[in-house]
Amino acid sequence: MAAEGFDAATDYRASMPQFTQEVYEKNDALFEFLRRIAAEHGATTGQISLAWMLEKRP
Repeated sequence: MAAEGFDAATDYRASMPQFTQEVYEKNDALFEFLRRIAAEHGATTGQISLAWMLEKRP
C-alpha cells in the first residue's frame, strides 16, 4: 500500500519515503526477480529471502 493509503493525520507512514508510489514500483521489479529465482529453484520467495539473509557476511 503506497502512502496514499495512509491517513496523514493518524498514520506516520504517510510521510515516510519508503511508502511512496515510486518506491513501490521499484520494489515490484525486485519482487518479480525474487519470484523468478524462487520458481527456478523450486522454493518459496520466503525461503529464497531467508537463504540470502543467512549467507550475508557481516
